Amino acid sequence: MIMDTSGTENNLSDDQQNRQAIGLWGSLHTLQLLLGIGRKTDDDIAFVGSSDPVIARHLADAFELDPADDIRHGINPTDCFALVAGDPGFTPDLLQGPREILSLEPGALRSADFKTTTILGLFTHSPGFRSLEQVLQDFGPISSVHFTAHCSEGQGTLHGRLHDAFCVIHALLGTPEMIDAMLVGALDVQSSQPGHHHADKVSDDLFGITGYLSALIRCVPRATATISVSDQLDWQRSLRIMGPSGIIDVMENTITWCKPDGTLLDVGEPLEDPFTFHCMSLAQEISNSTGSSELQLQPERIESIMACCEAARLSCRTRAPESPDKVRDLLGRT
Repeated sequence: MIMDTSGTENNLSDDQQNRQAIGLWGSLHTLQLLLGIGRKTDDDIAFVGSSDPVIARHLADAFELDPADDIRHGINPTDCFALVAGDPGFTPDLLQGPREILSLEPGALRSADFKTTTILGLFTHSPGFRSLEQVLQDFGPISSVHFTAHCSEGQGTLHGRLHDAFCVIHALLGTPEMIDAMLVGALDVQSSQPGHHHADKVSDDLFGITGYLSALIRCVPRATATISVSDQLDWQRSLRIMGPSGIIDVMENTITWCKPDGTLLDVGEPLEDPFTFHCMSLAQEISNSTGSSELQLQPERIESIMACCEAARLSCRTRAPESPDKVRDLLGRT
């Protein structure tokens, strides 16, 4: 039985009894996400700010609050609210005193306190992926996976989309054995220049990557995966899994299962506005996750996913397949 999630879009704000206070700390990279969350949430917005004064003022005007532009001194440690962080450069150790952190970007996991941080908005948290989980046992072995995730300015970062992709791969196939990736920069054009000319332009860290990244991923036991992620296109996320039982297409809100003979077992309706649905889902996720550890990833899994992201970036630089396990060992020594 497939969970009917098609009506989620209309039911995300039904519960008015658990209103709580949240703060929004943003950047240019996540401004549209934070504005969307603020428009859809039933929680009380008690604080807004950004290290960029222009973004801080934009958020302040939107929610009629005084802006803060210094995260270290702008929050009173006695103020009780969960902080929704949308700045790729944010880490929990910037704060004075303990506070629940709900991050829109994986950069917050750099901190030694990452175990107290929840990453919001993962595709594995979406209603569509929850529906997939209900039929995976019936579907049986997975032979191939393809995940696509795009966003544009204000909707997130390429690092965020890459992290999202490897959360999906890890959930379905475990830690990859090898990752062979290539990054085409936002301003790069097709040319006959040697490959190293473009590889040399790849950022030295994940927070600086931008453009279009694709990767071929080898998994054990025998399975293959591909990902296509970008921060240059409007919001879209989709997943396709293939195996002896056919094809399942997973969207943000639902799934479609097509048997090998073409028979459709379940047919989901695509969303007219995936980004608005994502903002509504984030608003509910925030309400449900504050004070709860249900959505927090296990430290072992976080480290594995971070190693996969770094292996993909490194592969873009070396123009050769890279092993996440080896990268993880290297990260453990630093």
